[in-house]
Amino acid sequence: MGAALLFFILVLGCMFAIQGTLLVRNKRDWAPPMPRVDENITSTKEYPLYVTTVVNDEAVHQELTYKITGEGVNELNPKSGTFMINKDGRIYLNHIVDREVKEEYKIEIRAYDNHDQQVDVAKDLKIIVVDINDESPVFDPTSLHGSLVEGTPAGTSVLRLKATDADKEDTNHVKLVYEFVNKPDENIFDINKETGIVTTRSVQDREVKSKYELVVVAKDCDGKISLCNVLITTATATIVIGDKNDNPPRFTNNQFQGSIKETILGPVKASVTIEDQDQKGSNNWKAVYSIISGDVENQFSVATNDTSNNPIISTIKPLDYEKSKEHTIVLKVENVEPLEGVALGPDATAFLTITVLNVMEPPEFTPSRQRYRIQEENKPNKIIGTVLAKDPDQPPKAVRFQVVDDPADWVSIDPNTGVLTAKKSMDRESRFVKNNTYTIKVSATKQGSPPMTSTIMVDIFLEDINDHSPDIQYNKNKFCLGSEKPVIINAVDKDTPPNTGPYTFSMEPRFSKHWKLRSIGYSEAEVRLVGNRPGGAQNISVVVKDQKGKAATRNVLVLVCYCEDWFPDSVCLDKGGSVGFGWDAIAAICFSLFALLLFGLLCCVFCCKKKKVQTRPPWYPSCPNGSTVDYNTEGGREVGDVKMTVPLNDNLQPFHLIKA
Repeated sequence: MGAALLFFILVLGCMFAIQGTLLVRNKRDWAPPMPRVDENITSTKEYPLYVTTVVNDEAVHQELTYKITGEGVNELNPKSGTFMINKDGRIYLNHIVDREVKEEYKIEIRAYDNHDQQVDVAKDLKIIVVDINDESPVFDPTSLHGSLVEGTPAGTSVLRLKATDADKEDTNHVKLVYEFVNKPDENIFDINKETGIVTTRSVQDREVKSKYELVVVAKDCDGKISLCNVLITTATATIVIGDKNDNPPRFTNNQFQGSIKETILGPVKASVTIEDQDQKGSNNWKAVYSIISGDVENQFSVATNDTSNNPIISTIKPLDYEKSKEHTIVLKVENVEPLEGVALGPDATAFLTITVLNVMEPPEFTPSRQRYRIQEENKPNKIIGTVLAKDPDQPPKAVRFQVVDDPADWVSIDPNTGVLTAKKSMDRESRFVKNNTYTIKVSATKQGSPPMTSTIMVDIFLEDINDHSPDIQYNKNKFCLGSEKPVIINAVDKDTPPNTGPYTFSMEPRFSKHWKLRSIGYSEAEVRLVGNRPGGAQNISVVVKDQKGKAATRNVLVLVCYCEDWFPDSVCLDKGGSVGFGWDAIAAICFSLFALLLFGLLCCVFCCKKKKVQTRPPWYPSCPNGSTVDYNTEGGREVGDVKMTVPLNDNLQPFHLIKA
C-alpha cells in the first residue's frame, strides 16, 4: 500500500513538471507556483491561455474545489476578468495584458471541500507580467531645440537630445543610442551616441546660414539587433545661430539727392538707403543716424524708418529759396548696439544734397511785430511811423497796405508806402488803450493769382502828457471833537509818472484860522482842527499840486462832531451833548430864508397893484401866500430835525443836521 501511494505521488509530480510548473508539497499547506505571463501575447491559440495550476495538499485526502479573488478577478463573471480558475486549480489568462499598464497581479486562492467549507487558510499568489520590447523611444520636445551665437568656438555644446522608453528599466529594452540620419553639410555638428549631446565642429556664421534642421534617431536595445528587436524613433532637431553685431551698417551710395519746397516743414523727398547684414529687427540691425556737418542753422533732423531701417530727413525750420537754393548735409549711420570685433567703414557716411523748390510766398513784415511811440493828445495827421513789408519772391512785386482792425478809428495808413498817420487826437486814458499801448492790425497784400496777404499786429505806445490835474479822492471825512486823530486826504491822478506825485498840499489862507494842513507822504495829507471851531459840516478848499506843477483847487468836506469813544469810525452823537451847526452856518441859513420871504412879499405887492391880470414871468408860476414866524424866542426851543443837502460836491451824500 505504501509503495502504491509513493508511485502515485511520483506520477503526479511528473505531470506538473511537464506543464512547466513544479509544485512543492508541504504537509497541510499549499504548493503554489511563481507564475509569469508575457505581455501582449498574440498567439494562434485562442484565449483563455493556461497559466499555472495550484494544489493544496489536502487534495490527497479529499476532492477539493478552488476559488480566487483579488486583482484582475471577477467573481461574478469569471470569464470577464483578467484571470480565472477552474475547480481543479488551473489558472487561465482571459485576454492580453500590458506590462506598461500593470507589472504584476496579486490574487488569493482558497480551497473548499464537498460541503463548500474552506479547508485551509487563503494563500497569496503573485503573477508577474514579463516585459517584451514593445515600446519605442519618445523624444522630449524641449530637447530638440538649440541655439548658439555666431562666432562661438568649435566644440561648443548646442543641445542635448533626450528620449525615454516605457519598457522595463535596467534592461536592454531601454538602453538608448542617438544618431544623425542625415549629417549636415561639411560635418558641421557632432553627436555623442550615448549622451545625445550635439556639439559644433567649426565656427558658425549667421550671415552664411542662420538655422539648421537635423534629422536624428533614438534606438533602444543599444542599437544592436542581436540583443532584441530594435525599435527606432525619428525626430527633427532645430539649431538656430544667434546674431552678434559683426557687420557694420553702410550706405549703398556715397551721394544722394533730395528736394523740398521752401517754407514746408516735414520730410525731404529723398531715397537714402543703407545695408546691414545682421539679423533684421534686432538692435544689431537697427540704425541710428546723425547729421555731422552741413546743417549750420539747425534746419534739419534725421530719424529712422522702423520698417526699412533707412533714414528720414525732415526740415524743422523753413527753408528760404531766395536765401539758399541748395543745402548739402553729411549723414552718419551707426547701430543701436556697439559693433563687436569690427569698426565702421568709410561707407558709414554719405552726402545728401537737398534742392529747395521755390513757392509763392505772402509779403513778409520786418520785424514780425512792430512798435511805435507817439505822445497822447497829438494833433491830427501826425505821422506815427512806417510799417515795413516786402515780397520775398524774385522778382518782388509791389505790396499794398491796409488797416484791418482799428478799435478807436484813430489811425490811417498809406496803401503804397505803409506810413501810419494819426487821424485824430489819441487819448492814453481811453478804454481802447491797455497798459499805455494801443494795438491795431495791418495787412500787406501782393497782387497775383491768387493775391497773397499777410497781417501784423502794430503796437502804438502812447506817451503820457500832464493833461490831468490831480484830484482828491472822496472819503467820508469826519473829525471827532476831543480826538487827536486827524482827517487823512488822498490825492489821485489819471496821468502816469513822472506827471504824478509826490504831491504837495496847501490851504487857502482864509481857512488857516481853524484848520492845519500837512503833507505826510507821496499822495497823502492830514487835516487837523485848530482852536474852537463850531461843529457841523465844514467845507475846506485845498490846493493839490503834482511834481510837474500842475495844480487844482479841490473842496474837502469835513463833518465836525462828538463821536462815541472819540473813534473816527463811530457815529455822531444825537443827544446829550450832540453837536449842531455853528453860528455862522445858522446865520447863513436865516439870511437865506429872510431873503426868500422878502422876495415873495415884493412879488405879492407887485401882483396886487395890477388892475388887470397880467401874464406872469415863465419862471414865476404863482404868488405865494405870506406867513410870519416869530424867531425872537429865548430859552431855547424843543429840538427838531431839519434835513438838508449841502451841494458842495456831486459825490457828497445828504447828511442829518441837528437844529439847536
